[in-house]
Amino acid sequence: MIPINVRFKGPDEVLDFVNKAEKYPYAMDATRGSIVVDGKSLLGLMNIGFNQIVSVRIYAEECGDFCREIAKYMVSDQEEAGQREEV
Repeated sequence: MIPINVRFKGPDEVLDFVNKAEKYPYAMDATRGSIVVDGKSLLGLMNIGFNQIVSVRIYAEECGDFCREIAKYMVSDQEEAGQREEV
């Protein structure tokens, strides 16, 4: 399992993420708080909300190609720490 954190600003970004995720064979879950959805589900990811850090667990041993494709949605450690301080 490979954990990453992402943030989507709007529906177009979620759609782009899901389209990229669907090209890969591995399963993934997305979580925010106690909500868990399929990481390839457009409606599920939209229900999690926008401008929030979402934890994505990718069930694969290696996912470098996918991570490169979605790099613009990935959240750095500094951004994650900043959001925790705001809450």
